[in-house]
Amino acid sequence: MWMLFAMTVFMTLTETLGLAVLFDAKHIPHDFKMNGAFYAFQLLGEEAGMGKSLMYMYAIVLPLELHGRPGRLDRRRQPGLCL
Repeated sequence: MWMLFAMTVFMTLTETLGLAVLFDAKHIPHDFKMNGAFYAFQLLGEEAGMGKSLMYMYAIVLPLELHGRPGRLDRRRQPGLCL
């Protein structure tokens, strides 16, 4: 149990440092309502020299992934879901 705790702390700290290196805190986007995942894939693609292609791939894969989740469209399990 302690090993799991130590691994979680280590991964959280290294991911935080990695995001701090990737994103500049002095350049905050003007639109705070934007989707952070799309912005992250856009910056990652531009950093890798691929332009906005990673953002477009994420935009294509996201609905497919959401549709493929089991029980997502099952109204018997989620009676409050309105589709």
